[in-house]
Amino acid sequence: MNNLLKDISELIDSVDYRVQLISRNQRLIAGIENTRFKGMLIGIIFTLLVVGLPILYYKGGF
Repeated sequence: MNNLLKDISELIDSVDYRVQLISRNQRLIAGIENTRFKGMLIGIIFTLLVVGLPILYYKGGF
């Protein structure tokens, strides 16, 4: 009887661990999908500032 309870306990721990991994993955995917557009917009603006301002400065634009 003890072996059966031990096996059931190990099975429950395994299932619990896998459920936690799946739920963490789903939360990460949801977070990425919700911030995708804002992140891309911030990245484009930052790139334009980092690349565009020195080009304008050295070309005599300012």
